[in-house]
Formats: sequence, structure tokens, C-alpha cells
Amino acid sequence: MKKATSIVSLVLLVALILIAVPGLKASAQTRPFPRMRAAHVQLSYNRNMDYHPVCAQSARGYARCLSLVAHALRSPRLGGLPSGYSPADLQDAYVLPSGTAGTGQTVAIVDAFDDPNAEANLAVYRSTFGLSPCTTAGGCFRKVDQNGGANYPTPDAGWAGEISLDLDMVSAICPNCHILLVEATTNSLANLGTAVNTAVRLGATEVSNSYGGGEFSSEATYENAFYKHPGVPITASYWVESAW
Repeated sequence: MKKATSIVSLVLLVALILIAVPGLKASAQTRPFPRMRAAHVQLSYNRNMDYHPVCAQSARGYARCLSLVAHALRSPRLGGLPSGYSPADLQDAYVLPSGTAGTGQTVAIVDAFDDPNAEANLAVYRSTFGLSPCTTAGGCFRKVDQNGGANYPTPDAGWAGEISLDLDMVSAICPNCHILLVEATTNSLANLGTAVNTAVRLGATEVSNSYGGGEFSSEATYENAFYKHPGVPITASYWVESAW
């Protein structure tokens, strides 16, 4: 499992790198993106860009996604590939065996709410960077609700952005992997945890959870119920915003 772990763990690292891809769509039913407060970001960014998080802060017992959207303050360059790190850049930086490894693995992405354009956006990313298609029809991509069915939750613009970014990063670092997207009904830890259990039950060999929140006294209850699956690497983002 060492190779599998090294590949999938990078999803969480590179998911914080925004790669702008043309053609991404937003559902008319989704909620607007919340604006960023300066205190939320303590890293150094390009001064020609304006950043804000795609998800609002979460209450106790709930998680938030941690991706940022970047808006150019100056006119972007036209033509060519989007700016940012390409799959080849990421594979080279971490010396990943992406060209030969990954066959037979299924990386599960667990997020909250629905991204109705997940597969379409994934197709844009993979075609833009010359990666082979990963589709439902071809057996590479699968989307389910937190119980493994097709009763998808309510769309949400913020979490949809996180979902599409996560799918892109799995594609970038493991283009030969199959992808299983499990959408939790809400961003409650109970629903997200249920989605993790479903991902493992459906055959995921690795599970990536791109969300985080503050620590709290009873968190071990969730860890024991949802995140302990011997033999299956479970990775998670984490950003402490406040103590609950």
C-alpha cells in the first residue's frame, strides 16, 4: 500500500492549489460564494489576485471546505493552457509514478452537497491537460449519495467548487485511478462520516476528505465510527479556525 498512500495523500496537498480551467459551470440553484475576511488567509499570495474561500465557517459538528477562489485583478493572458501547476508539474515535483501506477485503485472523494456538473467539469480538466477520459460510461468515474444511491443532495456552489478541484487533483496525480465521488447530504460530521463508510463499502482503496474545522472534546466518537478502516488510507484536510 505504500505507493497507493503516497499518491492519494497528495490530493489533500495539491487541492489547495487553484488551477483555473475554462468551461466550469455553476448551477443556478447554488448559493453564492461567501466573501473572505482577511484573517482567514495567512499565506503569501500573488498581489495581482483577489482570493476568497468557497465555503463559509462551520458550527460545531459541521465541517467546511477549505478551497480558495482566485480572481485576477488584471486582465489574464489569453490563449494557451491555464496558469498554475499542471499535472506534469505536480507529478514531477513529487516524483510520482503516475504514468505507470494507479491501475486497479479507486480513489474516493468525500465532500458535502451536490456538484451537478462534476463529471462535465472533470472532462474539461482532463481534456485540457491531455489526460485520458474518466467517465461514468467508461467505468472510470462514479458519483453516489452518502448511502451509495443516486438521491443526490442539494447543490451548493461552494462545495461544488471543492468537489471539482478535488476531482481535478486526483486526475493530476493519479490519471490511471478510478474516481468515486460520494456526496454527503449536508456538511455535518455525521453525514460526511457516513459517506466515508459508504466509500469503503463500495470498494475505495483510498479515501480523501477535503474538509476541516475546529477540534472538540467528543471528536474521537466520530473518528472511531467513521475513519478507522484498516488497510484503506483515509486522509483529511485540517484547518483550525477556533475552538468549539
